[in-house]
Amino acid sequence: MVTVCCVGSREHWVAVDPEQCDEPVRCFTTFNDDLYALADWLQSMSVETIAMEATGV
Repeated sequence: MVTVCCVGSREHWVAVDPEQCDEPVRCFTTFNDDLYALADWLQSMSVETIAMEATGV
């Protein structure tokens, strides 16, 4: 499964295969507790590959 992350300075939006869970798109803040929650969620989805998108100047 491939996961897509949109990385920002305040929050990260993450999408997984909608067939894998009821809430396939989630938002996490950039604080440590949420980053650990993000990692735990991706691990629970058996995610092995992540594609990240970030925009900026």
